[in-house]
Amino acid sequence: MKNSRWYILANQADAVFYESKSNHKDFQYILRLTNNYGRKHEGRMDGSRTLHYAVGSQDAKLGHYSRKFARKIAEVLYLSHQKGLCNKVTIVASPHFLGVLRKELHSSIKQALVKEIKTELIEKVA
Repeated sequence: MKNSRWYILANQADAVFYESKSNHKDFQYILRLTNNYGRKHEGRMDGSRTLHYAVGSQDAKLGHYSRKFARKIAEVLYLSHQKGLCNKVTIVASPHFLGVLRKELHSSIKQALVKEIKTELIEKVA
């Protein structure tokens, strides 16, 4: 397995994957996944925070699509880890979405997970 760490920046609408080799300084863009349903339900507060405007069944639908998107991210991580493309993972995600994503991660990814950071950073690099 090659010595690389993957960094995933995610929220309910976007996930951006980066790779860093052994020095953990030089980052290379790998992939971007988008959840269009999650994007439709975001509201901007001050350009750096996200509010969700949904009630009742809309809230349940948003939760369903967030879980589905988290599964997609988890699958990419799992398959990449199985192929030996990464051996360590750091996840930076909005607090709520980090909890959703954590539930979907395979046990091998949980073991490879070296750090979780709860913050909304994706908008700053998007």
